Amino acid sequence: MELNLHFRKHGYKFGLSNAADYERMADTFMFGTMNADTQECMRPSGKRRCRLDFRARHFGVANVAPDFLLTFFPPTASMIAKHGGEAGYFTDECGRNP
Repeated sequence: MELNLHFRKHGYKFGLSNAADYERMADTFMFGTMNADTQECMRPSGKRRCRLDFRARHFGVANVAPDFLLTFFPPTASMIAKHGGEAGYFTDECGRNP
């Protein structure tokens, strides 16, 4: 159910037509090898891991133990601008609790 909700909310933003493709893309992003444009951090609680691809503007959050995806989406230009750019957005997301 959560997958379908997230797909309806974010899947079209990636040009995807079904929840399975959205899940595959999200899993690859969050659990695969990072490219040179992607950075990762742990939130202060130590329970959540964030990734941002600064070039493609893909963002995701995963729970650490047990490992599972919480969300994956492309932040809007206005979200990025509100934080003063990609670096500010990433810093703010990394500092959030939980």
